[in-house]
Amino acid sequence: MHFYLKKPNQKEVTLILLKYYISKSEGKFVYSTKQQISPEDWDFSAKDIKHKRGRTDLMIIRNKIQPYIDLLTSLLAYYSFNDIKITKNQLKKDFDIKFKGGIEIKTNPEFLESIDELILVKKSSNQLAKNTEKRYKNFKSNLQKYEEYYMTKLSYMSFEKKNNFVENWMAFCYNELKHRDNTVGRSLGFIKTILLYTRRKGYHSLNDLSHIKRFSQETDDIALTKEELLFYYNFDFGTKNYLGRARDVFCIGCFTGQRFSDYSVFNKFDYKNGNIEKRAKKTKNKSIIPVDANPKLKSILDKYDWDLPKISEQKFRDYVKMGLHLTGKLDYEIKKVSYRGTELIEEVYKKWQMVGSHTARRTFITLALEDGWNYKEIMTVAGIKKVETVIKYDKVNSERLNKKVSMTFGN
Repeated sequence: MHFYLKKPNQKEVTLILLKYYISKSEGKFVYSTKQQISPEDWDFSAKDIKHKRGRTDLMIIRNKIQPYIDLLTSLLAYYSFNDIKITKNQLKKDFDIKFKGGIEIKTNPEFLESIDELILVKKSSNQLAKNTEKRYKNFKSNLQKYEEYYMTKLSYMSFEKKNNFVENWMAFCYNELKHRDNTVGRSLGFIKTILLYTRRKGYHSLNDLSHIKRFSQETDDIALTKEELLFYYNFDFGTKNYLGRARDVFCIGCFTGQRFSDYSVFNKFDYKNGNIEKRAKKTKNKSIIPVDANPKLKSILDKYDWDLPKISEQKFRDYVKMGLHLTGKLDYEIKKVSYRGTELIEEVYKKWQMVGSHTARRTFITLALEDGWNYKEIMTVAGIKKVETVIKYDKVNSERLNKKVSMTFGN
């Protein structure tokens, strides 16, 4: 869904239209906002009004066209929840009622319905990764289980502090779903995100949400040592080319500190003056990644002529684990500690079993810190804005501590 100009090539003012592609059979829904603007005040790449200092007239127009996007978003969520087929005629009818008949359409969703709306909003603005969408949907499913368990229906008022939702939700997650602390803490973060979004939309007026707080415990996530990384980098997988391709993509992540969604899709057009300069897909943070200074990174990119192997994230994780297991270098056991409330959970895994796609980013940060990089340098390469994020990723091992103690006190 986006806005566009009816006559973009003329010099005079022209109408701003809303456009939404429904399906191949239905085609596009187009609706006039009745607002006009000069093409020179229109940002054609962003499909939006330009921001110009002192132009209050443009601000007024922007405020007048925003309700059209808001209504479309609400209607799509409403149709989806109530299994109503989306057609041009249905949309036109509801838009006419709202903007021509002066009648307010009841589209304010209930709390669970608003999760569908938030997913639609984030997807339409390309702000939702597939894994995050999956988490939102799983979270909604768990809320439905909560309703069944307590024989209640969640409304916005259920989240008032006096109703003790947080305590009941945590008890349900720990005792019925058997979730651990970080999963429970993340779910409270989801709840607060949804309540803040729906408050901005005017669906409720809950002002005090301070009792709903995301929390987390430090996890025993691992990073590869330099020796392990280089052994994996040089390992010969013989005819098992799929393991070699996954290894190459993983090593790119270790050499650049990027997320999987970024390090698996490097483009030669981002290569300038010996560096890759790009913005992260998820956060839009800019990274400057030295390439020519890292022969190992450059050799992998050149090997595929910058057209890296396309592997789904699930298969990628599986292939990396298989490859690391085959090397025999990560076949030693590591204890992983987690908590479910006051319950301590201890599990033992082989190190290769604990590796995931994000291990590459963690490995880069850990090895860079070990080699004396400062936080600003790491943040610039990895596209990180907050120092706290670097600290969270830094996995200090006993070998590193022993070296430091030996350097300080050994002589």
